[in-house]
Amino acid sequence: MPDPGARFLLLPRQASWQWLIPGVILLGLGYRLGSCSVICDVSLPNRDRATAKALCEGVGSLPTLLGPIAGAAVVMLLGGVAVHSIRTLYWIYFVVGLVPTIYAYRHLPEIRREQPAATRLNVVADFGEVFRQGRALKRYAGLVAASEFTMVMLLTFMYPYAYEVGAATPFVLGAMSTAVTLAEVVFSTVFGRLADRVGRKRAYLLLTPLFVTGNLILILSPTPGLMVVAGLMFGFRLIGSVVYSSIGPELVPANCIGRWRGMVGLVQSLAAMAAPIVGGYLWEGLGPATIFAAATAIDLLVAVPLIRSLPETLDPAEPAPR
Repeated sequence: MPDPGARFLLLPRQASWQWLIPGVILLGLGYRLGSCSVICDVSLPNRDRATAKALCEGVGSLPTLLGPIAGAAVVMLLGGVAVHSIRTLYWIYFVVGLVPTIYAYRHLPEIRREQPAATRLNVVADFGEVFRQGRALKRYAGLVAASEFTMVMLLTFMYPYAYEVGAATPFVLGAMSTAVTLAEVVFSTVFGRLADRVGRKRAYLLLTPLFVTGNLILILSPTPGLMVVAGLMFGFRLIGSVVYSSIGPELVPANCIGRWRGMVGLVQSLAAMAAPIVGGYLWEGLGPATIFAAATAIDLLVAVPLIRSLPETLDPAEPAPR
């Protein structure tokens, strides 16, 4: 049956799945280049950085509570699950995404900061300069790699595990996803503010038992009700990434932020690429539960020692937020 959306989208009627490959690559590249992280890094004061990042995360997660319902409604209005319906969703996503892009371009002021001297592009030398001027960057990069690896591996296999091992119904899977978002919406700002009061390291260490508990629940008792609780605990892992990301821009001078973010993005991408492959081998070779056991070991034996070894970047000379 001809795809009625193909003509509207100016795409071939029989599009091949290989078109997904450049699409996913461009989507990931756009996410990295279009991230607001650099803007937050250079514009937020030290004393408010974790709170502001967490507030952004919480408010940004709020629409995702309604997004799946709105998407389902659009698909049903277009005649049900079909290629043209899904394509139309992507076009809506594209058009809606233009609004904040245009607003940011027209209204965000340029941030004044010291610019590096203009030289010929030399990626190796540029990154070398960042590491010379920064503090504890290798340890921080290790923390980023460990955290991104465990997060992507868990996010990839948590729902298949709940379905196959825990016999979760579609309702339970949906409730798990909602619980993840709910934790971000409700608790992001709370822990962000805590990080700006007691320090980023302490706030992260307070979060660690919460998301590790989610791993243990999935290992020891993969029952439907507790799997929803595990989803809630996974949300605290996402909050933890917001807390430790507040440390990164405080370890390098302002004129190195862009290059440093590029390095962090590279480390995250490499870890995210390796995570599903390693998780797949663990699932097939040692059993599904070993994925969550490995994540727990990385959290406790790698991430915690690295976060403890980093300098506390909360400036005590600045007044704490009220």
